[in-house]
Amino acid sequence: MNLEKFRALDDHNVFINAMDDILEGIVFLYPPWSIDQRYLKVLSDCIKAEKVNYPLYIYDLEHPSALAFQKKYYVLSQGKGEVYFIKKGQILFRIEEHNKEHPEAQINKVLAAYKIK
Repeated sequence: MNLEKFRALDDHNVFINAMDDILEGIVFLYPPWSIDQRYLKVLSDCIKAEKVNYPLYIYDLEHPSALAFQKKYYVLSQGKGEVYFIKKGQILFRIEEHNKEHPEAQINKVLAAYKIK
């Protein structure tokens, strides 16, 4: 899957393998070797449908920036397409295991709570 195609989400800032400090945004840890990479498409579709205006950061787990993110936030990816919702530089919500039957419902529930906080 070419990560660059996600850079052009409608009215959405997408950063791929950015080394920036994240104050606010949604982070997807992209596992290029795993079937769970499919959750990036689900996440991007949910972001568009819910009209979420937070930046999306995508980290390819084979890129050094993914390791930097994991070290900074004390998380360890299991290659399951983990998603982190960050506000004020802190992880507010996380999805570390996707609901295989209804991933959209799971993501939308967290997006709704994230927009309120």
